[in-house]
Amino acid sequence: MSNQFIHGIIKVNSTFICAITFVYASNSHVERQILWNNLIAIADTINSPWEILGDFNCCRSVDEKAGGCALTSSRLGDFNRMIFNSGLQDLSSVGHFFTWHNQQHLNPIHIKLDRVLINDKWLLNYPNSFYKVADPDCSDHSPLLLVNSTDSKRGHRFLYKNYCTKFSEFWSCLMDVFAAPNKSSPLSAFNYKLKSLKNSIKNKTWSNANTIQTEIDSLRAQQSNVINQIQSNPLDPQLNSNLKTINSKLAHYNTTLTSWIFQRAKVSWLTHGEDDLKFLYTKINITKNYNRIKEITNEQGTYSTHSDIAKVFIQHFNNLFNSSTTGIRQGCPLSPYLFSIIMDGLSTSFDLAVANKSFDGISADSCEVTHLMFADDLLVFGSATTANANTLNSILNNFASVTGLKVNPQKSSIMLSKNSPQDVEICTILNVQQSHNPIKYLGLPIFYKKLKLKDFQPLLNKITNHLEGWKVKTLSFAGRIQYIKFTICNTIAYWIRGSIMPKGVSKKINRMCSRFTFFGNINQKKLFTVSWKNTCTPKQIGGLGIPSIDSLYHNYACSVIWRFLNSSSLLFCWWRAKYYSLWNFTLANKAPYWDFLCKKACHIKKLHFFLYNPELQPLCYLGPLVWGEFHC
Repeated sequence: MSNQFIHGIIKVNSTFICAITFVYASNSHVERQILWNNLIAIADTINSPWEILGDFNCCRSVDEKAGGCALTSSRLGDFNRMIFNSGLQDLSSVGHFFTWHNQQHLNPIHIKLDRVLINDKWLLNYPNSFYKVADPDCSDHSPLLLVNSTDSKRGHRFLYKNYCTKFSEFWSCLMDVFAAPNKSSPLSAFNYKLKSLKNSIKNKTWSNANTIQTEIDSLRAQQSNVINQIQSNPLDPQLNSNLKTINSKLAHYNTTLTSWIFQRAKVSWLTHGEDDLKFLYTKINITKNYNRIKEITNEQGTYSTHSDIAKVFIQHFNNLFNSSTTGIRQGCPLSPYLFSIIMDGLSTSFDLAVANKSFDGISADSCEVTHLMFADDLLVFGSATTANANTLNSILNNFASVTGLKVNPQKSSIMLSKNSPQDVEICTILNVQQSHNPIKYLGLPIFYKKLKLKDFQPLLNKITNHLEGWKVKTLSFAGRIQYIKFTICNTIAYWIRGSIMPKGVSKKINRMCSRFTFFGNINQKKLFTVSWKNTCTPKQIGGLGIPSIDSLYHNYACSVIWRFLNSSSLLFCWWRAKYYSLWNFTLANKAPYWDFLCKKACHIKKLHFFLYNPELQPLCYLGPLVWGEFHC
């Protein structure tokens, strides 16, 4: 205890509840430094739920103050460093945002000085807790009311055990449940059958791990009894046969129990994490705490329990949808289905224009493409002529007059091939600006030319932000490896699907990942004892198992080649019509991405063989695949 805080513990009937610290920080910056150091020292001794609440006489960010002098970053930094070094987090709150007012109407100041801080142990024990900033009474500070969820705990949830597949009864239950005909929609029927399968499995003795342990204990007793009998009659065939049978059953049940222990350990690790990922799991838990609805207020009052909040929502949407006479509102579950029906009408308009030969799409052999749709985005392909532009403008205007859905010129772009003679007239007819640079679609740059290094700057910025946000203190060496494998590599893999990176981009990414992995800092320049190329090799040959950019390209290219040979989707039908084969080297003008796939196909050519099924229709595009070398 000091003149700035009181620290203690809360017990109920001799049962420890939590540690608690009440704070009333000084107005002096120097004295608050003493308080911050004391709280850090207390944090080192706490291994239980802990909360710190009160008036800290300081806030965490500039947006927590309105009016008066601007806040200085140094004082905010001291408070934030104390919170970070102590492993604390802000508890979520409801009610007012600002907690103090200077009571002046000419020069008002509102600031968040009061708050509740908690540690990760608190989140594990009281994940649904929050505090309420109430109306001030006799003080210029708003009171803080700590609330823990009063929701009743649900029963133990059903956990499927992987070892169930080793029992023949499981497959009988599975076949009986899923052989029944559907009595509702496919999704509803699937959900009902899963519940039925769960109930069927729960009634089986082998689904209980305690039963497995009991069976192991019984088999061990039988094993011990038989072994004792064998000591006096070692050549008895019946005893040796019994021992073999018992040992076989014991090995089966031990394997079953081990599988369950491993599965349970994985669930525990995914739920609570470990020391290397402590910071990450704390962030996940505090995000869950913030994303939960604690209170809701309507005309009838304020509700805080789970059941009352659910009733308020149900009643609100009942009134919203049942009393509305203005059509479907935004957010209605029917909205995406109705939108799909309307957009299908637009697609039909393009098909009719092609049938009437008033719109000329792009074609290769018998495959013609005029448009692609994704959600509310529309991509139109066609010849760069004023006739096509007039037809397209007519289709869009008719669609807008019927449905009320209009094209936004500010969010639209048109890309024309080089040396197009009617580019100005086309842009004028469509009232859309021509784009001379790559446009971004679904986060990736799209252009008819080969992408340059500057086009990948968003990717480099994103990776830089990811790696600079994870400091050495947060992740260990093993944690950094996992972060590279499952966060950075997934980001790179998404870009690989739609573009070919220049070598300069790959070098920059490799350099940042290497520095982050070995030193924890992408800006730190040190001598590497192991090259990044050797690091990105499988663990069996001495690497760390991190996929390299080349391996990601190789994997995706092989996947695309496989789909080119087997899929009937529009993209692969177009490629087959335009290029005929991945091994066709007679083409002069090939797109960069297709050229990349052809080179990869030649590289893996010797690893492919094709089986011919006489019952199926021959695939004409497989003819020149291997240039005279067809393997059956």
